[in-house]
Amino acid sequence: MDIREYVPGDPFKFINWKATARSIEGKLMVNNYEREGLRNVIFLADLGPWMRLGYPHENPLEFGASLILSLTKVLLRYGYNVGLWTIPPSDVYVMPSSGQTQFYRVLSALLRIEHVEEPKYEFADPALLRVIMETRPILIVITNIASKDVVAALRKSLCIGPGGRCRLLGRALVIDVAHGSMIMREKLGDYELTRCIGRVGTRARLYRALPKGVLVVPWDPGCENVGLAVARLMPRVRWLS
Repeated sequence: MDIREYVPGDPFKFINWKATARSIEGKLMVNNYEREGLRNVIFLADLGPWMRLGYPHENPLEFGASLILSLTKVLLRYGYNVGLWTIPPSDVYVMPSSGQTQFYRVLSALLRIEHVEEPKYEFADPALLRVIMETRPILIVITNIASKDVVAALRKSLCIGPGGRCRLLGRALVIDVAHGSMIMREKLGDYELTRCIGRVGTRARLYRALPKGVLVVPWDPGCENVGLAVARLMPRVRWLS
């Protein structure tokens, strides 16, 4: 155990009052406990306008929130510490932790997220950067890689380094929530015939433009329900662990 400066989201029970009293600048200090054997996952929910492609009741942001919640339940069951942030950063975040209470923290945060019309993608959140450096988590990004703009946004959000160089913040799994089937199902009306039409288009070129080392997994909610997606994604998460 060591002592560090308090960052928003740290449990108050971890505050070291003696170290705080000794602090020259009067800053809050907390105990930093080692979590040996525990693996860490931080979900990064994209809030860009491409997350609203589709319809108010069916779009990548809505389906992505359901997927985050389902994955959180499974990951907590397997002993992971789970956290949640948004890209670009907002006032909605959940520090990584474990236990049943953490599931409800993530649920509460997901109910408050909203898309951003003109997002500014940059890693300016010191609390998240500090958590990444301390816990070295798997970063699971929920997005919709619909255009080059999304690729550029992800490069800014997942990379550090000068100029055009990209050094990933950590192990990253990008879940691409496609919106094609949602739109076609509404237009054509026959779910059984049109639910997988979103797979006709390819995004391979956009995937290749992502930072090297990023693992991309496409998900079309019109073809695969959340339960099946979780079953398909968990082996990939374990592999990154």
